[in-house]
Amino acid sequence: MLAGRRAGVAAKPREPAMTPLVKMIFGSQLFGTATPDSDTDHMGVFVASPREILLGSAPAVVDQSTNKAGANSAGDVDTVWYSLPKFLSMAGQGQTNALDMLFAPRRFYIGEPHPVWEEILANRDRLITRDVAGFLGYCRRQAHTYSVKGPRLHAARAARDLFGQAVERHGPAARVEVIGDLIEQLVERYEFLEITDITNDHGVTVRHLGVCGRQVQYTLKLSTAHEMARKLVADYGRRARRAEQSGGADWKALMHAVRVADEGIELLTEGRITLPRPNADELRAIRRGELTYETVGALIQARLDEVEALMARSDLRLRSEPDRQFIEDLIERVHREAILADAQTSAADESPTTTLAS
Repeated sequence: MLAGRRAGVAAKPREPAMTPLVKMIFGSQLFGTATPDSDTDHMGVFVASPREILLGSAPAVVDQSTNKAGANSAGDVDTVWYSLPKFLSMAGQGQTNALDMLFAPRRFYIGEPHPVWEEILANRDRLITRDVAGFLGYCRRQAHTYSVKGPRLHAARAARDLFGQAVERHGPAARVEVIGDLIEQLVERYEFLEITDITNDHGVTVRHLGVCGRQVQYTLKLSTAHEMARKLVADYGRRARRAEQSGGADWKALMHAVRVADEGIELLTEGRITLPRPNADELRAIRRGELTYETVGALIQARLDEVEALMARSDLRLRSEPDRQFIEDLIERVHREAILADAQTSAADESPTTTLAS
């Protein structure tokens, strides 16, 4: 037996949207580092529509930024929403955006938060762990990928030129390993080139040339390696070339590296993150380029060393692992309630039905 609608009577069309759990002011305004030229950043957490939940098509991230074509200005608003599962996963992994959201003061909230967000806040100690690898990774990327683009660009160009010359000499099909001696000489001259031996899943160890964090296998064709290096140089773009010409420092990135490292130290020692940052004046000075690059570089390295030393201690109050049972139970319950509520609304909206014989 199947349930069917009465002939000629249609149900009202409904398109349920995502349910916001929280939306807040984020970025430089939250950190206390905003300048007159700063754009506005918003972040939020949402529950997907019941249909998307059932179909497994719910997006993990929804970007509602006003300017996706280029660099932002003071009038632009970047709004990024994380689904509930994505946000809880990020928090459990120690990713900076999620942890900053968990400690954002309520005055930065836009509108009233959903009771589910209040439940998350009440249980944030079950999400936060001593593993702040996300902080370390972010800090290292900011310090070594963006903040010293000039020197990295030099290294990438050197690798590109070496591979290009090797293609002309040995042919495009030759392997990178044929210029192993030349690579060793090049690595000695550039900070962002390194040789490493990596063992793959099959137990085979292959030598790689690391070019600014990108790994080039010695078993690759020279033409492929040359193309990888060429694209890497191109990817740095205009901003990188400006950094190269000005001495290599991207002050905004350096500021964020210091900020994130400080947040990691506070989280590990105090179990919290203070926002806006207590040292916002220092951070703004770094952003304005008022400290030398060498001074800021030393600050970043000292803070990284402190974070790593703290992570190795056994007396930290933070958990070693997030409470995965809590995370899974919360997601299941919230999604189930959303689906049931939608089903009840659908039943109320629909016209009376009749039973059809199969």
